[in-house]
Amino acid sequence: MQVLEGAGRRWPRPVTGPHGLPLLAVLGRTTAGRLLTVYVRHAGGLDWVIVAGRPMTAGEAAEFEQWEAEQ
Repeated sequence: MQVLEGAGRRWPRPVTGPHGLPLLAVLGRTTAGRLLTVYVRHAGGLDWVIVAGRPMTAGEAAEFEQWEAEQ
């Protein structure tokens, strides 16, 4: 929730999940600095459903940190 609520900068990226499900991957940091990727899907209107969350891969972390440096 810290990533989604904006504990720091967050980087939303559209992705395709299993079976072609459109998702939004939100990359960000917790207040403690932990790098996480949270997947959400649009449920309509202003509603979003959290599908999954996990630590960033090494590749995601490198891309995210580069993105952070460019902001």
